[in-house]
Amino acid sequence: MNAEFYNQIARSTAHRKSRDDNKNFVFSNPSYLSDLTKIAFNPKDKNHHKACWILELVCQERMEMFVPFVDDFCKTLPNFKIDPALRPTSKICLFLTQKKKSLKPA
Repeated sequence: MNAEFYNQIARSTAHRKSRDDNKNFVFSNPSYLSDLTKIAFNPKDKNHHKACWILELVCQERMEMFVPFVDDFCKTLPNFKIDPALRPTSKICLFLTQKKKSLKPA
């Protein structure tokens, strides 16, 4: 886990610009998506809801980046309990159902 990236997420806010900045950082640095999902999928992490906010925007624009993490996401879903994490994760579920046909392997 990259400590600087973690701190960047910890300092983020619910403001759209903050979330967009982090989303764009992940788009420019795809290797950080793994760190983002580790934070988002860990409800014990006090910043996991912030990572969920960012992950929602990533999935909305580039679901194909998230496909390798879908199984872990589905296993983690029952652990999401707080509203700030439930909303973005439910939107990710919506995006997954909308993209289902286009994400099937050839």
